[in-house]
Amino acid sequence: HSAGQSYKIIFPSGNITAGKFLKVNSVSGSGTTGIGTLTFADAGGITEADAFRLTTAVNGNGLNFITSNIERIDEASFSKIGTGLTESSGVFSFASTGIYLVQASFNWYSNNNNYTRGYIYVTTDNASYDSVAQSTEYIQAGELSNGYTFAFVDVTDVSQVKVKFAFMGGDSSSGVLGDTAETETGFNFIRLGDT
Repeated sequence: HSAGQSYKIIFPSGNITAGKFLKVNSVSGSGTTGIGTLTFADAGGITEADAFRLTTAVNGNGLNFITSNIERIDEASFSKIGTGLTESSGVFSFASTGIYLVQASFNWYSNNNNYTRGYIYVTTDNASYDSVAQSTEYIQAGELSNGYTFAFVDVTDVSQVKVKFAFMGGDSSSGVLGDTAETETGFNFIRLGDT
C-alpha cells in the first residue's frame, strides 16, 4: 500500500479449524477507510468423491436405464471423500454443488455380433433427462468388451441436477456385467471445484 495509508482487517470470530486458511471474503471502503473481512476457507483439493457399481449382469434389447442392483464400492481399500452421493432407483443425487467429473465404465457381453452403447443422462430440472455422453462398442459373438465415457456436470442446485445411467443392447442376448466383489460396470463422481 502507499506510504501513510492503513487498512483494517477483520479476522473471523469463530474458532480456528485445522486444515483451513484465511480468505478475504469481502472488501469495503477504499483508501484510508479500506476494510477487509476474512473467513476460514477449505485449503482446496478434492472435497467429494464417490464410486458405485452394478452388482449383477443385466441384459436387454433397446435402451435400458440401470435402476437396481447398484451398490457403493465396499472394498476395504475404498473410502468415499466427503458426504458422497445418494442413489435411489438408479438416480444419483449430489450432496453439494460444484463441477463434477462423472465417469461410467461398461463391461459388455453378447451372444451375437452387436453394437452396444453406454450412456450418462443428466437432468437440470429434476424432470427431463438428456444424454450427455455415450460410449459405443462393437462386440463379436461370445466376446467381452469394455466401454468408457465421461461428462463434466455443473451441479448448481442439488435438488434439481441429478444423474442416471443407461445401456443399449443390440438384442436380448447382450448387456452389461456386474459383480459384488469387483467392479465390472461402475460409476465414479469427483467434485473438481466450485460451480
